[in-house]
Amino acid sequence: MHSLSLAGLSAERDGVLRWQPTKAGIALNDVPDAPSPAESAPRRLQQMRTLAGGFSAQLDDLRTSAKGERQELRLLAQPLYRYPAGEGELLDGALFAIVMGTDPEVFLLLEARRASEKITWQYGLARMNDCAMTVSYKDHEVWHCEKKGPLAVTGPITDTYKVQVLRR
Repeated sequence: MHSLSLAGLSAERDGVLRWQPTKAGIALNDVPDAPSPAESAPRRLQQMRTLAGGFSAQLDDLRTSAKGERQELRLLAQPLYRYPAGEGELLDGALFAIVMGTDPEVFLLLEARRASEKITWQYGLARMNDCAMTVSYKDHEVWHCEKKGPLAVTGPITDTYKVQVLRR
């Protein structure tokens, strides 16, 4: 599980608090040198696909060796979800997946947001794998996360990314 919230949240099960991240699950950043968002929704979708194409990612796959094998990930060109304007600053947005095979390893959010009088494109990244990963935009590293170790659970989980162990 991963929080994609810009604010805090909590999750309960059977009346017991199970997950309460101590920070926002995702940070939005301006897309460098992005054009202004278009007026029409179809044109903004085209812009989002073009912007998403500028992102690339690598994962240190630990399934084959303890050191890990660097794997190039690929972007799915079609967004998994397109969300319309809501209250506040959001004008338009889409959730893209950066995958190995068809399994999402990183989620890429692209959003057109109002900031004062200006509307800009912003992006956010969310890990969906516990391996170390790096994401670049137009060959410049913009995000990195280290390998995620096991969590010692003594109460509600406070991390924004949680590996769920399934019981059989």
